[in-house]
Formats: sequence, structure tokens, C-alpha cells
Amino acid sequence: MPVSQDYTGRPALARWVLPDEANAIKGNMFDAMWPAAMAKDSFLVPMIKNGRAVADFWVSLDGDGRWTSGLGSGSNLPGGDVYDLERATLMLEKELGPGTRVRPVVFLPSGFAFAVGDNRGREAAVFLYWERVGPGVTNDGGWTAEPGDLLTQDQLLESYSQTR
Repeated sequence: MPVSQDYTGRPALARWVLPDEANAIKGNMFDAMWPAAMAKDSFLVPMIKNGRAVADFWVSLDGDGRWTSGLGSGSNLPGGDVYDLERATLMLEKELGPGTRVRPVVFLPSGFAFAVGDNRGREAAVFLYWERVGPGVTNDGGWTAEPGDLLTQDQLLESYSQTR
């Protein structure tokens, strides 16, 4: 899976950016998103067991044009970013119903990354991680979520307003 070109505090799967999170969560988040630039020389490779991700590792091109690899999810199995995104997708489909579209998104300016689901205008999000580096990230917090928390749109508004 390609990783973000711009959000590099950790190798990020976020393919979308949600600017002005304070206002965007009040409306249709999918309409407010824009595509993120993805790296062409760095990828997250999932390790699959029984059709599901159980771990992942990084591969990238070095300065000499050779592929190098790095640690991904480590010893927390099952785990890793691909596993977390798959789990979030299942949670969002259960919450919003069949046909839910899911996008991994970096919210700005906080840098919080969510998997956002949309099903016919109904939206919810699962918190994935906090991205600390990238354009528009000011690291000023803005959320009271823990990784894996599922938040409806009303809960997103409440979570965000508790920190303001």
C-alpha cells in the first residue's frame, strides 16, 4: 500500500486530508476532503493470514535505487497500520451499514488520523493515530479520542468541543 508523501512523522496510510476540521466535522466530511499526495518510492506491505492483515513492514528505495525494508508492526500481533485500518473499516460498516465507503484521513490542523466512513450521508470515524509532521499540522490537539475509538458525527463534535 502506498504511504503519504507529505505526512511523514510516521509512515501514514492516509490518502485524504480534511482541512479546517472544526468546521468540516459539522457538515459532510467526504465533500470537504482532498486527496493526499502519495509517495512513489515507499510502501507499507501487509502480511496476510487467512485473508486478513496480521502485520506489516515498510519497503522503500534508497539513494542507490535498491529496495530496503524496515520494521512495521513489530511484535504486537495481530497489529500494524493495515490491520488497524481493516478493523476500523469493519467497525464503520457495522455502525453505518452495508455499502459504507471508508477513507483514511489526516484531520487538520490537529494531525489526528481517522478512518472516516460514509453511507448515504451518514458519517462516523474511527481514530487511528496522531500524525505529528506534515503541511498544515500544528499539533494543537483538538481531540479526546483513543486509538480504535468509534465516534459518530455527534460524538466527533462533542469530542472536539471538549478540548476547546
